[in-house]
Amino acid sequence: MTDPTVPPGGMAYPDDLALLKCVYDHVCQEQGIADGSSEAADLAARAMALFSQGVVDEALLREHLKRSGPNAG
Repeated sequence: MTDPTVPPGGMAYPDDLALLKCVYDHVCQEQGIADGSSEAADLAARAMALFSQGVVDEALLREHLKRSGPNAG
């Protein structure tokens, strides 16, 4: 991802989707979330929501998702 801003209209470009997939895979593995589970769907939705709110840094996305995940606390 070259531009740290979210494009207008909430569009995600291929590099953005690759970043989100990488973060999703990492957090799923770390949290023991099975791909295809309701927890995984929730994680994906939260990742997209964070991204659309302007959280576009990989480390920040991971941190936010870990803190708000099912195993957080």
